[in-house]
Amino acid sequence: MEKITTVRVEDLKIPVIIGTQKQEREFEQNILLSLYLQYDAQKAIADDAIEMALDYKELTDIIIDFTKNTRFYLVEKLADEIAKLIMTKFPVTRVSVRIDKPTAIAMARTTSVELTVTR
Repeated sequence: MEKITTVRVEDLKIPVIIGTQKQEREFEQNILLSLYLQYDAQKAIADDAIEMALDYKELTDIIIDFTKNTRFYLVEKLADEIAKLIMTKFPVTRVSVRIDKPTAIAMARTTSVELTVTR
């Protein structure tokens, strides 16, 4: 029987320069970043060993630092770069990156992009 563990980190509030409008290029706006990470945690579970588990604190610290220092035009590009970074540095088999941009459309609660990558 295959068991897959999913770790969710939801709604990290990160100030970033992103967008195509003049104002978006000059002033930071908050995005909400959510990560859905799948990996094989069976060894960590069997041994109750933190060192064998996905270190999602380290992962989120790296992603927050990376995101704060970007200046992409497209939310899709940011999502793709975050997914690549995670797949390169962490032993995940699948990652979904969702980015909400609450200020993108005035009459909407939020606008979001979700990108999923599978190894």
